[in-house]
Amino acid sequence: MDFLISYKNYFDKKLSYFIENINFNKDIKDSLSYSLKNGGKRLRPWIISEISNILKIDDFDSVEKLCFSVEILHTTSLIHDDMPEIDNATLRRGKKANHLVFGDYLSLLSGDYGFVLPLKIVSDLKIIDLSIKNQIFSLFSKSTLTLIEGETEDVLFEKLGKTPSKEEIINMYRKKTGELFGLSFALPFILSSKKHVDQYFEAGVDFGIAFQIYDDLKDIHSTKEELGKDINADKNKSTIIKLLGREKSKIYADSLFEKIGNLFIENNLKSFYEKLSNIKSYIEKK
Repeated sequence: MDFLISYKNYFDKKLSYFIENINFNKDIKDSLSYSLKNGGKRLRPWIISEISNILKIDDFDSVEKLCFSVEILHTTSLIHDDMPEIDNATLRRGKKANHLVFGDYLSLLSGDYGFVLPLKIVSDLKIIDLSIKNQIFSLFSKSTLTLIEGETEDVLFEKLGKTPSKEEIINMYRKKTGELFGLSFALPFILSSKKHVDQYFEAGVDFGIAFQIYDDLKDIHSTKEELGKDINADKNKSTIIKLLGREKSKIYADSLFEKIGNLFIENNLKSFYEKLSNIKSYIEKK
């Protein structure tokens, strides 16, 4: 995991500098920066960066800004997730939730800003080939909307007391978690004009679903300090573990991960898959 820790340290500095040098409302910036600087594994930007390196993409500026954009979008979704109207969380990554520091009103507004800011960053990319730029913007926009749909389904399952089917839960996982991983897997392939973008997008979605299940399994026996967030936060939520049980859920997640491995090994991306396997082991043990 040294490779991910090293990348995180590098990325945190670059992201902080980038945000500080964007000219926008100070109150929004303070709120958004608080959550952006509050850690996280930086897994999604690492995926974009790692695949871009493997594909030998030399448009470093676009790669970096796509990394920033995906992480801003992901973090923004967590700001809204933690608000009293949704999860009413008190902790995020070991620190006070954004709304407890800045108030509900500013968390809501900085979250709104954070959903749109990545699209502005993407629209300003200096990509000469407009067809590539348009494809990136279109996918990013779609993924943003899909993420919000997934969050909505998750909330409504809980608030309305619905008991969803396995297919409905997996579809919610696909939208809420899988979509941004699909985006992260696909962006370098679009940027490098490679074929089979949809195939890699779906691999990313599968990784995201598996990631969500592994994360849920880990949450069951972890302490508040270990998680860095409230324990039992998902006790009223619909999860695949509640429906299938721990063993069958693990088998399902492992089958998705194996499918991803077959794709990457067949396409000479074994080294990337091996790093994903290390990350999987880390998530399961953490």
